[in-house]
Amino acid sequence: MKIILKECGGAMLDEVPDILAILYRHMPTIQEGSLRQFLVEAVSILAHHHQEAVISSLLSKRLPMDSDTAELWRSLGGDPLLATQVLRALIEKIKTPARTEGNITSETEIDRHLAAAEPLSATCAIFEVVSALQSSKAVRELLPELFPVLLQQVSQTLGQKLPLPTRSSPSEIRKGLQLPEGNPCRLSIKALESVLFKGGNERLVRALRKQRTWTLVENPKTHHEGVCLLVR
Repeated sequence: MKIILKECGGAMLDEVPDILAILYRHMPTIQEGSLRQFLVEAVSILAHHHQEAVISSLLSKRLPMDSDTAELWRSLGGDPLLATQVLRALIEKIKTPARTEGNITSETEIDRHLAAAEPLSATCAIFEVVSALQSSKAVRELLPELFPVLLQQVSQTLGQKLPLPTRSSPSEIRKGLQLPEGNPCRLSIKALESVLFKGGNERLVRALRKQRTWTLVENPKTHHEGVCLLVR
């Protein structure tokens, strides 16, 4: 199958979502090391052929991100060149999120307290891809783009809750659909901290923790103080 994906993957654009769905579905039952490695390698091979399709499919997974989805994202960080391209694409996803069909779009009270799904998924994906990088070069090169985008994402998710599954309808909301558990702002901070650390700023990260910067940033009442500390 790996040979077929390598040789013929360029002609499989329409099949990418189905292939990824099959690989993802079998991950919980395949724990043997070499077989599991094949699953994640297959995703990386597909991404070399159809990067946008793979990214879009993985971003459609519900939040909070499960360990299998996280592992698939990390597979895209194994190749530095591919990882750089994927990180650039994720930055754009945060800057210009797609309009999600079938999701809640009206400005209801619950909408205003939910984080936007695609930017948050892209933020979590950045954390996983960056954590898999063996070298800091890609992160250092992209830091001028990653830092402001992730800092803005931290501010935008302040005080918000995780988004609902993409297929949730307004009627399900009225029936009291339970919101997923998780803190979008904390997830955004986690991604920003990992980018700073991987970019070679270990001393800075330690100093920020010592000054309780992230605690200040996460609290709506002290958010501006934390941002000032971070920027300084």
